[in-house]
Amino acid sequence: ASKAEAEAGREVFRKVVNISSLAGVGGNAGQANYSAAKAGVVGLTLALAKEWGRYKVNVNCVAFGLIRTRLTEGAAGQGATIDVDGRQIQVGVNPDLLQALERMVPLGRGGTPEEAAGAVYLLCTPESDYISGQTLVCGGGLLARQLWCHGNVGVDMLFHGCQAREHRLGECHGTHLTAHKLVV
Repeated sequence: ASKAEAEAGREVFRKVVNISSLAGVGGNAGQANYSAAKAGVVGLTLALAKEWGRYKVNVNCVAFGLIRTRLTEGAAGQGATIDVDGRQIQVGVNPDLLQALERMVPLGRGGTPEEAAGAVYLLCTPESDYISGQTLVCGGGLLARQLWCHGNVGVDMLFHGCQAREHRLGECHGTHLTAHKLVV
């Protein structure tokens, strides 16, 4: 198809948008398997962008942060389930942990499925024809590589190594700052 388009003098770009996570960009303590898989998606995006660019295929990736979905609606341990192909799958998140995560997002909340779809849509528009091999973080301003301190209930489950629970967000004092890499 691209040869015929080129012969006709038309330049048409095709779009591939892979889906990853902040865990794939910055890791997530306790989820080595998930983080490795999502990092693999980022690597696949980079390789395919190089391989398929000559065919006028843009390959990009969206890495989601906290997105409120049916999986996060119920409280953990309360018996909430969803139906997946006739099987009931337990879902839910610890409410304290969810609130702590939302406080860490600069926009103050988790994203909606519609906002997540909007990030994918951005990379499918003609305005993105010269964008390829990129990972767009859809996280409300939260980046996997940002450094934060914590001090809120449940947030220390998200961090590795720091015992400085008296700190509040953004109030680190230097010596233990590297222990505060955000993992979502």
